[in-house]
Amino acid sequence: LCRELKAECEIVPVEFSELFNVLENREVSFAVMGISITPERARHIIFSDGYYRTTSIFVSRAGTGMSAGGRLAVQKDTVLENYLRNTYPDAELIRLTEYRDILSAVENGEADLAFVDALAVYGYLLDNTGLDIAETIELDEALCIGFNKNDNKLRSAVNEALGQIRKSGEHESISRKYFDFSI
Repeated sequence: LCRELKAECEIVPVEFSELFNVLENREVSFAVMGISITPERARHIIFSDGYYRTTSIFVSRAGTGMSAGGRLAVQKDTVLENYLRNTYPDAELIRLTEYRDILSAVENGEADLAFVDALAVYGYLLDNTGLDIAETIELDEALCIGFNKNDNKLRSAVNEALGQIRKSGEHESISRKYFDFSI
């Protein structure tokens, strides 16, 4: 993306819970964190065109499946947390920040299931035979890049760059380098 933008980029690690503050305060130019669009988020930031789609999955300890119980680990302050609150109102939600902590909660018995973005945990699940995908949920959301509300010019440039990356086949090439499926 930076090469297509002809820009020198610096990667700045940011907790997802701080994402909107750092964009509003212009501490970063844009955020590439697989952000889904919600009305609440749209009050604070603007979004690129979608650059990938992913599936959400419930992860359980191997062999336990969806019957594992009602303690659900999820990344806090996300669309996935909102989905669980609306779909499983009686479940005990264990709200964590990092995916590795969410999956560890299932591994060590603190949670019965994890509800996570499949793409974000793909590599972890390949290396960990103690966990299974218990169920797949298609939320049908395009994930986007986030910008400060006043950065329409940068958003347009990023959208154009994303389009060129797709058109050239580079997006698919990158996808196939890391995943057995297209994102």
